[in-house]
Amino acid sequence: MNNVATVLAELDSAMASHSEDQRVRTVTRVTDMFINSAEAYSSDQIGVFDVVIGRLASGIGTEARGALSERLADVANAPRGVVRQLALDEIAVARPVLTRSVILTDQDLIAVASTKGKDHMLVMSVRANLGEPVTDYLVVKGDKTVSHALAQNLSARFSSRGLGLMITRAFTDENLQNALGNRADIPPQLMDNLAQAARESARRRAQGGQPRTGSAWTKPVPAPAPAPTAAKAERDGFAPDDLTEEKLAALAAAGDTDNAIAGLAKLAGISQQAAEQAIVGADRDACLVIGKAMGWSWPTVRQLLGLRPNSDQMPHLIDKAQENFANLALPTAQRVLQFMRIRDKADAAKRA
Repeated sequence: MNNVATVLAELDSAMASHSEDQRVRTVTRVTDMFINSAEAYSSDQIGVFDVVIGRLASGIGTEARGALSERLADVANAPRGVVRQLALDEIAVARPVLTRSVILTDQDLIAVASTKGKDHMLVMSVRANLGEPVTDYLVVKGDKTVSHALAQNLSARFSSRGLGLMITRAFTDENLQNALGNRADIPPQLMDNLAQAARESARRRAQGGQPRTGSAWTKPVPAPAPAPTAAKAERDGFAPDDLTEEKLAALAAAGDTDNAIAGLAKLAGISQQAAEQAIVGADRDACLVIGKAMGWSWPTVRQLLGLRPNSDQMPHLIDKAQENFANLALPTAQRVLQFMRIRDKADAAKRA
């Protein structure tokens, strides 16, 4: 530490100087000295550097402080006081240590977020391995942009409370739905809520389109009759290997509900239970969403709707269903179908 003692002797002179260049040269020299042998210093010695660098940093400009932050951000035993000082600086200075420094604890990060606000929250949202106390604070106090960044940070850890709050917001935020849908840490019960949020978005989009003119209701369009041998094969045994949209429509037209459900499950990549709910369950729009996501035509979807109870076959309901199907955005439908697949996988893992 003899060299440090020499620098300490220069410290008062540098701080008293009106030349920022001299201060920058001094802090650069001290920082070089620390980084070059950082692993060899004791905690007491690091404490000396903490005092020296911290005092020098308070007397240099933004660009020089930003350079100091960049140099210390990846140093595992960087002086704690200096790192905290930099994290509480303006965002151009704070960014490197907020995103990368392991010196900052959860408590440090929460203190910075509560003191500095949105810009600092957004920067720390992309930090690797954020802990639950920090994400809980950011979810509650941050804005929509912060929530999006947190959802996209796949290494961030969330409490059930934090995830639940973000999924609640996802009911009115499709971008947040997209980000959350890529996470692998959402438990099955919350994934059900996320899938419901996506279905609600799809329903709102469909119903928000322009009304169709005239009556859109038609009876189910008859599917081409299969050859006798093919028809017998469809009746006597479901053959999924060569299943197509047209064959699925033929099964539905023939009133073969069981095989239509099995076919829908295979083509859409969802569970048998999910396919059954889509065709005969309470949610009338589920079949519309799956059909749109798969790129199927309205006649095919109409055939599937024909398997629903008689109460769902009233002309005005079919009219509305065709209108919703036409207005439904493909990306929205694909997102809902993806959530259904994720939920199925989560349920299967839970049963295993």
